[in-house]
Amino acid sequence: MQPILKKLPVVFFFFLTAFSSGATTLDSLQQLLQHHRQLSNHNREIRVLIQIGKVYLEQDDHQSALSFFDQACKKAMKEEAWNLYQKASGEKAQAYLALNQFPDAIKTLSQAIDFLKTNKGENLGETYSKLAEAYRRIGNNELAYEYHLSGLHIYTENKDTVNIARSLYNIGSIFFYQDNYETALEYYQKTLDICTAAKLERHIFSCLSALGSTYNRIRQTEKSLEYNRRAYELGKRLKLKAGLAYAIMNLGANYAAIDQTDKALELYREALDINRQTNDAWGECGTLRIIGEALMKKREYDKSIEHLTAAKELAEKKGFRPRLLEINRTLASYYEMTANYKLMAKYLEKYAILKDTLANEATLQKMSESKTRYEILQKEKELALKDAEFITQQRTFLLVGMGILSIFIWLLYRQNRLRKKTNLLLAEKNKEIEKQNEELASAYTLQKETNKKIKEQNRQLEQSNIELKRFAFITSHDLKEPLRSIGSYANLLQRRYKDQLDNDANEFLEYITSSTKRLYSLLNDVLNYSKLDFNKNEKKLTDVREALEIANENLRNKIKTKNAIISIGQLPKITADKLHLVQLFQNLIDNSLKYSEKEKPEVKIESKEKDGYYEFSVKDNGIGIDPDYQQKIFEMFKRLHTRDKYEGSGIGLAICKKIVQEYGGDIWVESSAGRGSTFYFTFPVPK
Repeated sequence: MQPILKKLPVVFFFFLTAFSSGATTLDSLQQLLQHHRQLSNHNREIRVLIQIGKVYLEQDDHQSALSFFDQACKKAMKEEAWNLYQKASGEKAQAYLALNQFPDAIKTLSQAIDFLKTNKGENLGETYSKLAEAYRRIGNNELAYEYHLSGLHIYTENKDTVNIARSLYNIGSIFFYQDNYETALEYYQKTLDICTAAKLERHIFSCLSALGSTYNRIRQTEKSLEYNRRAYELGKRLKLKAGLAYAIMNLGANYAAIDQTDKALELYREALDINRQTNDAWGECGTLRIIGEALMKKREYDKSIEHLTAAKELAEKKGFRPRLLEINRTLASYYEMTANYKLMAKYLEKYAILKDTLANEATLQKMSESKTRYEILQKEKELALKDAEFITQQRTFLLVGMGILSIFIWLLYRQNRLRKKTNLLLAEKNKEIEKQNEELASAYTLQKETNKKIKEQNRQLEQSNIELKRFAFITSHDLKEPLRSIGSYANLLQRRYKDQLDNDANEFLEYITSSTKRLYSLLNDVLNYSKLDFNKNEKKLTDVREALEIANENLRNKIKTKNAIISIGQLPKITADKLHLVQLFQNLIDNSLKYSEKEKPEVKIESKEKDGYYEFSVKDNGIGIDPDYQQKIFEMFKRLHTRDKYEGSGIGLAICKKIVQEYGGDIWVESSAGRGSTFYFTFPVPK
């Protein structure tokens, strides 16, 4: 090292000093570059070009970094400086990866590998690893696994702890995106142990984040939260801005798992800002998807599909097939929640096809074969070393003479026994692999059969709903006529023979007529419930006030009898069927009048705009509802009082809930016993 330093110009010595202290600037590097060009110091010129590119890479100016790495590659190839060419190619590929230009990264790295093999360049393992990572990001798990094993083989030979850890971590990520979480956990934990022993803090951060994310996927929330918090604290201390986004997103996923959706969304949006600041398209794609999933959970469907669509478009544009797999699964859930079963089936099919592409039997078989080849290669190297030792020992024994011939024979016997044992272990390993392949094939067949059964069950369920609705309509309609006759004849008996009957007979007739009226009212409500039609052609911009006035007119006699006061505030126009709005308000106002014991019942109807929805309120001064029953009142036939005290069928509020939910809204009540009730419901603001 000393003779080399003597030959370096003073300015280069100062550059090294400045760089080691972290004070190097782009200006000083540019001056140094010009100096070496003037002196035709080609190798030093290449090193400075690479260093300038690294500075730009650290500043997230990936395009400028790419330009300098490209210059370094061309210069190194021209001067046949293959070690520098390999280094420049690796950095150039890293810039392409940062820019999400994966085909360019793959092309650059493949060319570098060809040159390095031909010219026996160094650091071939690092080039293999970068090529593997590029293939993983586009979803080619087979080649990613193959190249990671090739790199790992070289690192193991060189005892390169850092790159051994990096390779094991990346192999774990391949299994993670194949939903093989148990295997992924094994690789991540093994990597964490190596990094902890070597005190590699940046790599420890990555392992903690990966473990946190994986435990969350298998619903071990407490473990996941522990690792994610450790990753977040370490990322803050190390100022890892890009990596911190993943730790924040993972923490958000933990909060989502315990139904703290608002807190999760706050963290997801913070992570998304960092993704965009650092130009991390891979992270942005994943964060957009998980935000869409959280919004879907909150029933904010418009915002949810906006984020999911953005994630899908970005994944398709960048070729992120593992991300697209997760997005298709989430879109299927979205369309299931919004009752769009046709699109749900479409995205489930896309998910199944892509999952089969990324983790089909052939790919897993090839990955298993790659692993076996790697293990055999390692065993062969071990055997080769042992053979070399054996030959050395043999020569020594020959020099010593016949006196130690017996020892030589004993060693030979021992060696042959070891070979047999090794071969036996390899045979057992192959049997295990064959068994795993058979299990994978069985699991795949079972999954296909399960998907087919689910599809058939959904079809049968839809048909059952149609038949049940038809049955309710026919039953309610056909029962009304005989019921009307029973009521009429009972009234006729009561009028004609009232004076001729004793008190018990009159009481029985009164019971028949009142029961007939209640049953007739119940059949009417059931019929109304089954007749609810949500034809899209009837959904148009409707003045809510007009619908409310019709409802009041329908209840005019009851309002007058009860001496009730109906107050109406400002009401908007919304997209809905007017008949549905009339029925909705009529049921709610009727409910308020029914459960009021005041001399002058009061009902107040108002609305306000909130988060893309109109929130309506129907407030009364009635008897109120105990908090324990506030969720049950919207179920069919749920009554809180006896029919002797308050009339009604227990269907009215169920009809209200069905109408509101059809339009993408929600309905609830806030009340306490004796203090009146306020019913709230929401409708989307028209676009």
